[in-house]
Amino acid sequence: GGKGKKPDLAADIKIMEPLLETIAAVPWLPHGQGDDRVWYTVNEIIPKLAADGWNLQGPALERIWRGERDPSVLLEGVDAATGMMLVKIVQFSLSFDREIGPTSRTNFNPSKTSAYTTWRGDGPVQKVEDEE
Repeated sequence: GGKGKKPDLAADIKIMEPLLETIAAVPWLPHGQGDDRVWYTVNEIIPKLAADGWNLQGPALERIWRGERDPSVLLEGVDAATGMMLVKIVQFSLSFDREIGPTSRTNFNPSKTSAYTTWRGDGPVQKVEDEE
């Protein structure tokens, strides 16, 4: 990540590919109905990567989740290491676009929806309010 970068960035990203594929899959995953993968990704995986120095908590990831695929738009103001990670997430997203179809959730933003706060509580998982 950004803090204490290891010399082999490509190897780091290769090791993290399963996590990056999960992050890319977020807009296609079901919400609620006992499926906590979106909650886990937003509340556990991304903050853990951020703690390791990867800057995935900015607007670029949310843009990818809403359908942006142009790296030149996404990489503006992002450090090189995070940029490599975002490019990999875009590659996985393009693969999902081809296999499943583009996400219809153009307003998708799990970290800012009104339902997000209920995901963090002890109550039942609420359905995210977005365009289905």
